[in-house]
Amino acid sequence: MPEPLTAKWSTIAVYSQNENRFIPAPGAKITPAQAAVRQNVQQRTVTVSGKKLLQVRAK
Repeated sequence: MPEPLTAKWSTIAVYSQNENRFIPAPGAKITPAQAAVRQNVQQRTVTVSGKKLLQVRAK
C-alpha cells in the first residue's frame, strides 16, 4: 500500500519541454493524474533551478 500524503509539499513530477507534459518523478507517492482527481490533495507548480516541478500535499 502506498504511503499517505503528508501536509508537507512533495514533488511528484518534473515538466519535460520536449514532451510538453509532466513526467512522474522517481519515488513519487502518486501520479499527476491521480492528484488531479483527488479532492483532498492540493497541487502547485514551482520553478527550481530552471526546472518546473509539480508538487502536492494533503489538505
